[in-house]
Amino acid sequence: DTIGFVVLGSAVVFRHGPFVYAALSLWLWIFVGVFTWVVGSQAHWYIGASGLVLGYMVHLIILGVLKLFGCPPTTNCAFTWEGSGDLVVGIAMGVLYLVLIYEVLDVDGTNGLTS
Repeated sequence: DTIGFVVLGSAVVFRHGPFVYAALSLWLWIFVGVFTWVVGSQAHWYIGASGLVLGYMVHLIILGVLKLFGCPPTTNCAFTWEGSGDLVVGIAMGVLYLVLIYEVLDVDGTNGLTS
């Protein structure tokens, strides 16, 4: 999660500013914490930054798509390239996380933790 936290957190800071980063981080921290507390087992301890990292990724992808089609702040939703940076960073990190999950779970039986 360290690489994802640094890359996606930096993308949020540089693309949207430190205030958005701080507000998003606080909101994600509270939301993911409460969700983990409600859904998670009481017999286990939960630690990590996956909720923040995935929240940053979803934030960048959604804003990238919305900006790409011009939805915020205009109402005509005309296609623009303004959000392409957010979208590329978000999708690239999403692909990296999917590859990591594929490798760890050993989907095809040739690699992973059980080999």
